[in-house]
Amino acid sequence: MKKYSLLLIFIFFMMISLSCVVAQDSVNTNDTFQNIDDMAVTEEIDNSKDYYIGLSENDNSSINSNIITDDISSSDEPSSKNTLSSDSSSEKQTQGSAVSVSKISTEYPADYICFPGTFNVLTVTINSDVEDNFTIKLLADNQVVDSLDVQLTAGNQKFKLNDPTIRPIDETTVRGADNKKVNYTVQIYQMDTLITQNSIIADVMYNGYLGKDYAYPKSESWDWSYSTSVKGDVVFYSFNSNTYSGASTGSRSESFNLRLSGGKITESYLYILYNWDHTPDDLNNRFPLLDVSFNNVDISDRLLWSSLDLANMGSTWGALKYGLLGYNITDLTRPDKQNTIVVNRGCSTALYSSSVVTLYEKPGASYKNVYFGNGMDLLYNDYNDGNRPIKADSKVDISMDKVTEAMWYVFAGSAHSRDANLVFNNHTFENVYDGNSETMDMYQANVTSIIKESNNISFVATTTTVVAFHQLLVTTLEDTKVTVSKIATEYSNTAYAGTNNVITASINANYDGNYIVKLLADGNIVSTQTMKLKDSLNEISLIDPTVRVIDESTLAGAINNHVTYTVEVYDENVLLAKSNITVPIRYNGYLNKDFAYPTDDLEFNLNTTVTGNVLIDVLGADAYFGSDELAANKSYEFTLNLPKNSVFVNGLLYISYNYDKTPAGFPVFNMTFNNVDISNRIVGKYRDKTNLGSYGLSWYGVIIYDVSDLIKDGSNSLDLIKVNGTYAALYPPALIGLYNESDGNLKNIYIKNGADILSKTSYNKADRSVNITDNINVNIDKLKSAKWYVFAANAKDNLADLTFNDNVYSNVWSGDNAHSLQYFSSDVTSLIKGSNTVGFISTGGGILALQQILVVEKSKPKVVLTAKDVTMLYTSNQYYSVKVTQDGKALAGKTVKFTVNGKVVSANTDKNGVAKVKLSLNPGKYTVSASYDGIKVTNNVKVNSIIKASNKKVKKSAKKLKIKVSLKKVNGKYLKGKTLKLKINGKTLKAKTNKKGVATFTIKKNILKKLKAGKKYTYKVTYSKDTVSKKLTVKK
Repeated sequence: MKKYSLLLIFIFFMMISLSCVVAQDSVNTNDTFQNIDDMAVTEEIDNSKDYYIGLSENDNSSINSNIITDDISSSDEPSSKNTLSSDSSSEKQTQGSAVSVSKISTEYPADYICFPGTFNVLTVTINSDVEDNFTIKLLADNQVVDSLDVQLTAGNQKFKLNDPTIRPIDETTVRGADNKKVNYTVQIYQMDTLITQNSIIADVMYNGYLGKDYAYPKSESWDWSYSTSVKGDVVFYSFNSNTYSGASTGSRSESFNLRLSGGKITESYLYILYNWDHTPDDLNNRFPLLDVSFNNVDISDRLLWSSLDLANMGSTWGALKYGLLGYNITDLTRPDKQNTIVVNRGCSTALYSSSVVTLYEKPGASYKNVYFGNGMDLLYNDYNDGNRPIKADSKVDISMDKVTEAMWYVFAGSAHSRDANLVFNNHTFENVYDGNSETMDMYQANVTSIIKESNNISFVATTTTVVAFHQLLVTTLEDTKVTVSKIATEYSNTAYAGTNNVITASINANYDGNYIVKLLADGNIVSTQTMKLKDSLNEISLIDPTVRVIDESTLAGAINNHVTYTVEVYDENVLLAKSNITVPIRYNGYLNKDFAYPTDDLEFNLNTTVTGNVLIDVLGADAYFGSDELAANKSYEFTLNLPKNSVFVNGLLYISYNYDKTPAGFPVFNMTFNNVDISNRIVGKYRDKTNLGSYGLSWYGVIIYDVSDLIKDGSNSLDLIKVNGTYAALYPPALIGLYNESDGNLKNIYIKNGADILSKTSYNKADRSVNITDNINVNIDKLKSAKWYVFAANAKDNLADLTFNDNVYSNVWSGDNAHSLQYFSSDVTSLIKGSNTVGFISTGGGILALQQILVVEKSKPKVVLTAKDVTMLYTSNQYYSVKVTQDGKALAGKTVKFTVNGKVVSANTDKNGVAKVKLSLNPGKYTVSASYDGIKVTNNVKVNSIIKASNKKVKKSAKKLKIKVSLKKVNGKYLKGKTLKLKINGKTLKAKTNKKGVATFTIKKNILKKLKAGKKYTYKVTYSKDTVSKKLTVKK
């Protein structure tokens, strides 16, 4: 009956395994392996009764064909296959006595198993019917590994012998592999004489209950590689034992409500913990076949951590797996709402209650560093005759910076009372669990007093089977401490009017993190920013966008209005620190005059036209006149050399200054130019000041004097005396002269005057663009060239750029000290337009922008001569005329030279610009020309004959021939009484014209008879220089 029971059990387990492979969707509702304690009860053997694994207390029959006994009365004997019988031929016994090795047992009693990776303890049972002294020797593979001197008494006695050999843990030590063998022999000697011996053959298989240090492949029980931080807290949710699901297929559902009271989840992880997993290894997956969903979302692809373990011993229990699966469910976890976990099993697997670890932020909370020990280890303090410590060790390194508290959380499955102790840095927490076979429990310990940077941790199994699961170490750091140690404006103790303001705050924080920083102006929030602050001193900038009016109250020295700036630092809505300053409101004169309160400038600009150009002389830096030279005299000399045939028409003297502290108004000077007092010849004056700090009361500017009637060619002298009370430093002066040049081209001169102190880099944390922009409108009709001049004081390298219609001139200044005054010039012919935008852009420290000059040269007006070809009658006395114009306007009184038939004559143009010359030319064709100012025009003149005659015929026999010849009307009148000549065949006849201008010639017989019949004769008619030839035909 007992054998049939065991056979049924064996068949039952085979069916379970088969169901996982063949029909994974089937559910065995009658599975008897409902919890881990089933295995624990069966495997907890009372060694004093020599029970085997898998046998009940009253059933000592074998469930394994390899486990049989060679003594029916002793049912705890392993299989005879692994037992070597004693050699009777070699057995020696004491005369009259009987001693035998009746049994050899390894630590795992159900099979002969030798544990690799550790020593092994063998239990030897000796039967003796004598009392005497003997020596017991243990041999492993014929090598003596232990020896014991004993005194035997009659009966059975047990002795333990130790094999210290440490055998390697490799793939051959895995259950089901081709295990290596150890031949253990126990020999009994008396007086060095071998009395008896017995042997067994043990399989070398690792003991998974000892911990993963003794398993193949060897691995750490816990992986502490992942750690994180949260400014808030950590919450653990574990279900009670009523969600435990025994080894089966099918589905399990768990629900929970995670109450965070408004906290924001930063990380959340789900742990699925299992035991007795029957999933076969040959399915290419050592882990259970589970489909896991969280809040109706499949999370199978979110697996982060996995770990498993097994006993590796016993035909059935050694193959069942225990393990942990960890999933990332951060984005799926719903705070303060129902959350549901559903696990569908494809093979028979038992499930502990799930575990959820959630990190969430909480305003005002302390920082916590969270160290995850992900993994597990199956432990069981049995089959351990060597009394080894059954434990899983790990080491976790942490940061001790700012740690004020440390909590240790350790999760375990099937942890009964007295099943486990925990050790943290040599401090033991005893008997920490009180669960049962179906529970998954968490133990927490405050380890603040014993924690250090490198921590050694042990999970120690003390009695029955226990599964050590994941651990967490949570350190709470000191409270967030933030101080606002300093608040500063862009310029010390000043808020700017007319623009925004950048406020710099020095904030000390003891943690890296995001903080909300608010800037308030007079109690009103003007800026709110989320900033990443470091665990150190942080310099941050905040912008007050408020633009405050520029008025007389914003002047340095006036009664200024004030603003109170407050900087507040928050963690979410929790105020951590604040500080404030109250500062006066003033304008920043460095930004340009658009941001300044108007000064009493005397504006002067000049737009004029000359036929010459502009001459400039700027003295060198050695002409600087320091402010400490009060009431001192300074003499200067300028040189302006005029071209020939030129004369000055304008002269302007520029005195530029700085650090002026004259009590009232502009600085005052006694001035003589070329020995003439010009003190009262001021035509323009400009000034500016920084308005900041002690120097903010000092003025920078320029005074312009008109010396148009005094300036001269060559050397010009200036003598300057500061009037008592004037406290100013003077830059080198500049003299500008405008002149006309005879026959020179027209030039339009545009002079824009001013003075503006600029600085891009001084007290400008907002990085505002600091520039002067102006427009110069010019007439570009008949433009020939254009040149631009820009003046500046303290014009050193890298202080300013210039722009002309968007064309940038970079770093144009080259002064070598602060006492220089320079001008820059550039040909802008290709850039100039009718309306021109010019810019002076500060790129560095302080520079004083001064006057600009634009010289636009016109092309010389074009002279045009207009004349026509002439066709005229002889003696008509017509004129050849030419009209002289310039830019379409007639030029009167201009002398024009005419060339007519090789003769040059001159004539002046009338008020209409017309000059003319009478043409007295004989009939014919002529070329005539007229020239003025290098311009020439050429025309054709045709003088036509005024004689009208025709061809005639006459008979040889005629007595006479009358030929009428007329003169054309000239100027509308007949030519009366004019003598004409007719010449024929050597004879000349004369006739006068009548009142109709007709002359009649009579050719008499005496002339005609000399003419031959049948011939043609030419006759010529002449009037003065006019001649016409015709034909006379003589007929028979």
